[in-house]
Amino acid sequence: MSEGSESALPTAAPAASGRRAFAAGAAAALAAAGVAWTPGIAAALPGLQLSGTAASFVVPAWGCASAAGIFGIAAAGVGSAGASWTRGLGLLMVSLLLSLTQSAVFSLHGILWEPLSAMAALSAGFLVSRALGPAPADDASAAFRGRVAKPLLQRVAAVADPSLFHPAQREASVVSCRMLNDGALRETLSARDFLKLSESFRACASRVLLEKGGCLDPSESSGVRAFFGLPLASPQHADLAGAAASALDDALREFSVASMRPDCEPPVCGIGIATGTLTAGLTEQGYSALGDALELSRWLAGLNTNYHSRVLIDSRTRAASEKIEDRPLEVLNPPDGAAVEVFQFLGTAGGLSAEARARRDAFRDAITLLRAGHAQDALDRFQDARVGLVAADPVLDRFTAEAADQLRRDTSSPGGSGPPSAARPPRDRAASRKAPRRPS
Repeated sequence: MSEGSESALPTAAPAASGRRAFAAGAAAALAAAGVAWTPGIAAALPGLQLSGTAASFVVPAWGCASAAGIFGIAAAGVGSAGASWTRGLGLLMVSLLLSLTQSAVFSLHGILWEPLSAMAALSAGFLVSRALGPAPADDASAAFRGRVAKPLLQRVAAVADPSLFHPAQREASVVSCRMLNDGALRETLSARDFLKLSESFRACASRVLLEKGGCLDPSESSGVRAFFGLPLASPQHADLAGAAASALDDALREFSVASMRPDCEPPVCGIGIATGTLTAGLTEQGYSALGDALELSRWLAGLNTNYHSRVLIDSRTRAASEKIEDRPLEVLNPPDGAAVEVFQFLGTAGGLSAEARARRDAFRDAITLLRAGHAQDALDRFQDARVGLVAADPVLDRFTAEAADQLRRDTSSPGGSGPPSAARPPRDRAASRKAPRRPS
């Protein structure tokens, strides 16, 4: 999906309407308070006494005016699209308090003013207005309920300027997660069991991404996708995405083990991280985002099938992160967009042992040598990348086989010519370790 411009998204309700509604509510509160206290102030002024005839006219008039002002406070809380439920409820509480105050002030001057009917009318009017009135437009937190964890939701609700959520170009990282063998599982399992498995997968992935500070994207139907750096900007969005991917990978490994059954293969999951500029913002339909990184992350998640890997990232994620451990794979052309260099995610900073870092460095050297056409030297460094390895490494096996194939093609070329690695004997292991390393 290509990046859209800011105008590609419908604009949200202007924040000015919310500010005007709040200003109107505040003005109504002050006016109602003044109206409610006016009879008492007038009666207390020296030399001013209300006659019975005047009181019989003035008091009901002031009472009606103050009741209208007080009701205006409650109406201001819900009568405009810019008011939130919390604000409206607060204004209703103020109006009820003023009703009691009004009755107390009148009683001090021998005027009986029964407040219960007015309070009941205010409450009923509030509920009717809330039920029939337009939905809140600048209550940004309402658009993110269920999509972000409670701590992030509280931070969103505390934002004073709703324009921060208006559609704009924003830098963010996108984490996508998919079940890679869902086709085989769909054919093996019954429809009910497959749906239960899919829901369990989505619940597991969503829980972890929420816990790690992601904003879930409900438009992703074939997997689970979350944004990092949205809706609140964060300069560490790539690092946050990497930490979330690491935790998600651990959780999905446990999910696969827990989902094993004798009549089918366990679910195999893949994760992709992509970083880029997204057009994101709050619209009339909710909070949405568009950009190349969305489809790229989804493509990377599916690409794990080719490498038998778990997590893949793009070059922009690697460049934007300071706490991700990785190793380079290939430069590939995704279905949409320009060519991208793909990296295998190995973990977060500090998560690799000294031996694991040495194997990673050897693998990086080997990839650099293989791209330069030095197949024999690449094989030597790939062999270094196996030192101390106790588990299978399908990615290392794949590129070792590619280097061996390249070496055979070099040595069997007409006239015995070929890249330098085919024309000279293999250098020793110590010399191969001095191969130029790809800048990190």
